[in-house]
Formats: sequence, C-alpha cells, structure tokens
Amino acid sequence: MSKTRDLEKKLDALTSKVVLLSDKHCATCGSSEQLECGHWRSRYWRTLRWDLDNCHAQCHTCNQLHEIDTRNYDEWMYQNYSEDDYRALLNIGFSGRKIGYSEMLLIYEGLKEKEREFERD
Repeated sequence: MSKTRDLEKKLDALTSKVVLLSDKHCATCGSSEQLECGHWRSRYWRTLRWDLDNCHAQCHTCNQLHEIDTRNYDEWMYQNYSEDDYRALLNIGFSGRKIGYSEMLLIYEGLKEKEREFERD
C-alpha cells in the first residue's frame, strides 16, 4: 500500500473517532444508537473528506438513507450553519483543488489535536 493510501486510511479512522467523540446524537434524527461518521458531501469530495464541518455523527440508518436522499442532512446543515458557511463548504467541495501528502499530514496533526482536546474533557 502506498504511503498516501495508508495516511488516507488513518485520516478516515481519525476523523470518525473525532466526530464520535464530539457528536453524541445523529445529526438527522437525534438517535444515539449505532452512530457512524456521516459525510454531508461524499468522501469522494476530497477537499471536504476530513473537514469536521462536513462530517457529523449519523445513526447507521440515516447514514445509509443519505446515500439515496440527501434532503434531511441538507436541511440539518442549513439549520445549523449560516448561509455563508453552508455555501463556503459547497464552494470548497466544488473547487476541485487537489490535496497532497503534505497537506494530509497537516490535517492529520490538526485532527490529532482535536482528539486530545476531546479526550481531556
């Protein structure tokens, strides 16, 4: 496995861990059962893949339904983020900007710090 792919997997796992340390209920239905890291915009959007404004806890059911129908998560985002922040996230996603290995390392370090903050609390 390439070092980039290895770091990508570590980033995915760390992002999920930080989200689940932060969020105790499903963003779309409020359940506290079977929580997973949901991505408002798909993990395919690499510029948002590890962005904590794009990732929130979702129960397994809502996370699966989101693949088919995004309206509930879209509504939650619109209610919980300002219109400017909502649009900024979309612009980041649509930017097509590439994320290289060195930027991935910086993201990883930022997420590790968030993890430490949550674990201290």
